[in-house]
Amino acid sequence: MRTINLPPPAAPPTSPDECVSLYLHRLEVGAMPFWGASQLLVALMAWPNDEATRNTWMATNAALFVDRDDGVSAASGKDRAPDNSAEGPPSPDQVAFEAFGGLRSVTDAALLHLHGQLDDIQMRWIRVADILHVVVDMAYDTRVQIRGGTSVSKAVELLECHRALPAKSQLRADWSRFRDVAHLITAAAHIACEGAERTRDRTTLAILTPILLAPEAVLSIALGFQEFGLTTKPYRQTTSLLPTDTLWRVPRSAGPENLFLPFRRLTDAQIDFLAARRARSK
Repeated sequence: MRTINLPPPAAPPTSPDECVSLYLHRLEVGAMPFWGASQLLVALMAWPNDEATRNTWMATNAALFVDRDDGVSAASGKDRAPDNSAEGPPSPDQVAFEAFGGLRSVTDAALLHLHGQLDDIQMRWIRVADILHVVVDMAYDTRVQIRGGTSVSKAVELLECHRALPAKSQLRADWSRFRDVAHLITAAAHIACEGAERTRDRTTLAILTPILLAPEAVLSIALGFQEFGLTTKPYRQTTSLLPTDTLWRVPRSAGPENLFLPFRRLTDAQIDFLAARRARSK
């Protein structure tokens, strides 16, 4: 079992509305108060099964902050802490390193490569969030009875009806790749979508933004999706919707006393599709 090891928030949001409000407040003031938690969540969600790349992401971002702090100290005239590990003038290698941009040059190159990966990953996140949230929506919408219950397969079929989405094989591939963090992705996507709906600003739709600005809100909602995914077994299957062994689990202490799970009403088109599907399967 894999657990996300983060310090528990002092006061986690207690409802989906509170999560979105916290995110929008941070968005307005441009605050990222929990740098370590935010960056760790990005690393886990982007590369859930690639520890080497996660480490590169964290080390590179940490180096960027170190370089920024050094620049602030230099600009303000403040003395840096003395380095007692070496004595005498800098070596030729140190001089050459600084002459070619120093630490900032190295971090910029590494982050450019990782951000290139992240651009593609965020597109895949959207599909994963769609799949899990539609599974939840089908489970909670009482207007339609689904033969055999809800499942990823039915959610993929439902999503495939939208022409803008890729083929079933691509949806399944994305689900398989990010299944271990699907609850986190869906939570962040929900916050981003609700925030864009409230502000009428579609530039806030990026799933990455709530992760960076309000990680505690993402974790609170993710706990609800996590509980649903671990306790729901698709029809005639012995394993739960989300994997019990490899899932990156949010610790219970990261959420409120009473868990919550946001779900949406299915559209009329989705209801019609499911009804027709049920009729065909009889």
